[in-house]
Amino acid sequence: MNATIRRFRDKQEMHGMLDTEYNEEEVMELFKEEGRKEGLEQGIEQGIGLHLIKQICKKLAKGENTETIAEEVEEPLERVKIICEIASKYEPDYDPEEILKQMTTVSVD
Repeated sequence: MNATIRRFRDKQEMHGMLDTEYNEEEVMELFKEEGRKEGLEQGIEQGIGLHLIKQICKKLAKGENTETIAEEVEEPLERVKIICEIASKYEPDYDPEEILKQMTTVSVD
């Protein structure tokens, strides 16, 4: 009788382990999906940021001032000032990707 109970418990433990492994795979897939979504969101944000920086650099190259640029691109003046300050390091051949990299180290609302 004890052997039968022991085998039954062993089977239950095995099923529990299999359920755990299955759930682990499910959880890992959820993490992967969440990571993909976050990566996509970050990529979109970077693309938007890069586009804005390119616009600002074109306007800087034309000699426009920060106030005018901020109005034209419809962005807060403070943000445009920071981008212009960083961009000035790359004059006259602005490097939007490098500017974007430096923007990630600056907190801009």
